[in-house]
Amino acid sequence: MCSIDDGGRSGVTRVRVKSRSAVVEAGITAILGQRYELVETEPDVVVTDDSDDEWEPAIPVVALTDELSEAPALIRAGARGVLPRDANSAELIAAIEAVTAGLLVLPADQADAMIVRARERTTAALTPRESEVLRMVADGLANKEIAYRLGLAESTIKFHLASVMGKLGAGSRTEAVSIGIRQGIVAI
Repeated sequence: MCSIDDGGRSGVTRVRVKSRSAVVEAGITAILGQRYELVETEPDVVVTDDSDDEWEPAIPVVALTDELSEAPALIRAGARGVLPRDANSAELIAAIEAVTAGLLVLPADQADAMIVRARERTTAALTPRESEVLRMVADGLANKEIAYRLGLAESTIKFHLASVMGKLGAGSRTEAVSIGIRQGIVAI
């Protein structure tokens, strides 16, 4: 049995299994019943293929689906994990452990697609001038030198750099350059 810090309860992860199909629910219950305490109320995590349910935000949900392209919508609806409906027992157990620990679980291709979309949004958020300033910072130039090369006031460069750091969520010039490299804004 798996333990979690549950504020003084039994120490065993309490799982509620809910499916639109009695056969699927019985199969999942058989897999998980050997490892977890199966409950109808007060679960630590819910495993379900019923996306029509209203999910309680405080309880992590592992959603099972036939259409993995639904993963972003299921996450927006409150699921903390998304797996294919035919996930094997190891995948189900790993997902339960992960969401109970506060992690997000997605199929690899869906996670990759979400990362790409996030990078595209961030890259698109920088103006051409901000990207140019960031590349010059990556080349090791000081604000004064960047201003001279671009024919701008040093205060304008500081403004652009502050905007870049804000958009990238960077706390320093070095971190902004590092993020820029990872996102393909800055070539190395």
